[in-house]
Amino acid sequence: MGDEDEEERVGLLAGEAAFSRLRAGTRRLDDARRSALEAEEVGLSVLGELHGQREGIMRTKAHLHEANDHLGTSRRLLHSMGFRAQVDHLVLILLAFVLTIAVVVTIYAK
Repeated sequence: MGDEDEEERVGLLAGEAAFSRLRAGTRRLDDARRSALEAEEVGLSVLGELHGQREGIMRTKAHLHEANDHLGTSRRLLHSMGFRAQVDHLVLILLAFVLTIAVVVTIYAK
């Protein structure tokens, strides 16, 4: 009888040890699952932020292209205005020269 009680006690202790290891393993699995869920939340948050930043970059890129187009138009307009100013200046010099010649001819003819 003592031998059977001893074996039963050893069996119960082995069962308790196995149950304890099982509980510890379950706790570790729960912790790992919790960590995985937290990592997933962080990943989704980062993806959301990256998406928002991408949209901002795309809007900025569109604004830069628009500004570049406006700068090209401004450059052409300034070039055209400079050319017209030079032409006007030459016309003024030519007109002054013609008037000077007309005054000299008028004075000489009198």
